[in-house]
Parts: sequence; C-alpha cells; structure tokens
Amino acid sequence: MRVLILSFFVLLCLTAQSQTFSAMSWAVSNYQLESRVRKIGPDRYNEVRLKLDSLGKLCFAGKSDTLYIMESTSVESGEIIASIWNNTGRINYSYNQGSFRFDENISFSKYMIRLIEAWDVRAIGKEEREHSDMFDNSIIIATRIIKKMKGFKGLEGLDIESIKFLNFFKQERDGMD
Repeated sequence: MRVLILSFFVLLCLTAQSQTFSAMSWAVSNYQLESRVRKIGPDRYNEVRLKLDSLGKLCFAGKSDTLYIMESTSVESGEIIASIWNNTGRINYSYNQGSFRFDENISFSKYMIRLIEAWDVRAIGKEEREHSDMFDNSIIIATRIIKKMKGFKGLEGLDIESIKFLNFFKQERDGMD
C-alpha cells in the first residue's frame, strides 16, 4: 500500500513538473513570435521541447530561478541541435527525423555559453559581426527564462527574453572546447 501511495505522489509530481515546462515552452514560443525572433508558422523548436519533456528528460527545468535554452537548425540536414540548462542540470540533444540523440558534449562553444549565461547581448552582437564568417552560418536562438517570484504559480511570474544571432567561432578561443 505504501509503495502504491508513494508511486502516486511521484507520478503526480512528474505530471505537475511536465505541465509547468510545457506552459513555459509555449510561453517561449509565443514570446518569440511576438518579438519577431521567429516567423509565423509551426514552431519546430517548441514541438521538439514538448516531445523531450514527454520523455521525462526535463525534470530539472523547474528547480532553479533561471533556465537557458539554445537552439539551432543545421542548414544542410535540418537537424535541430539544442541545449537546455540551469544550475541544477543540463541536457544536450539533437533531433532529426523523429529521433533524439543525447550527448554529454555541448554543441555550442563554452565562450558562447558564458555570454548567454551573462546575457551579454552587446558582446554576442560583437562576436556575430566579427566571427560569424565560418562555413556554418546557422542561426542560433537563445532564450533566458527567469522566475520573477518565489513559488512560481503561473506564466505571469516569468520574464522571458530571446535573441537570434548567427553562429560564431574563433579558432584561438573556441577551437579546443
């Protein structure tokens, strides 16, 4: 009986966590549309985030006041490459033709990650202007979600910001990540 009750509470907790991330993901999609970070039409990134959440891979997402998301699509293959993280967890993944691949290695440079965590939009713009002339000029969309109040209970408690920029790379700095 105790096992049944414990299982029920674990399932309830996971369901509540999933609903919270799902709501955040839709809020990000809407924000990106309103702020013209993305165009009108289906949001493949949101679709993939929701699939990832349904697999139970984002249990860490609601356990911190700030969540970061970086997403890009390979121009050649259409593969989505992404990273979602906060101070309690991280998941790096790619998604192509209906299947996920999970990787310990981050697809974005450590320097780029640091700029996103600092939300240094000016430095990101400078890097894009100076170092986005590499062979892969894919667009990256980065998002920062901050819970503005403790005990987050709804979307009105979120501060969402997204930026879109060209992938940048500087061999001397990023070549050994």
